[in-house]
Amino acid sequence: MARTITYLDYGCSREEAEKKAAQILTNDGYCEVEQDGEMIWMKGDVKLSGIRGIKVDYGDEKIKLSGWIKGLVGGETPLHGIAGAVTKKDVKKTMKKTEASISKN
Repeated sequence: MARTITYLDYGCSREEAEKKAAQILTNDGYCEVEQDGEMIWMKGDVKLSGIRGIKVDYGDEKIKLSGWIKGLVGGETPLHGIAGAVTKKDVKKTMKKTEASISKN
């Protein structure tokens, strides 16, 4: 899995962080789905614009925020580099909003 990963300190309770993240992701058009045994947030269509993926893991000490895109060919692609720049920018924007809402960083 090639994902862009950020570790965050909690800026609120775990329950509040889960609610805030879910609200932001839902408002930005993501749907929570189970894929390969993990719960992730996905948006898009692989044939049209590519899949955008975000995963939020709530640990005891830190929140792990992961983002990636996935196209028609190949697997997951992290959010750096020029390929898929517009789609990557969309994922980064949602990740930044989520980070600002749930983290004290």
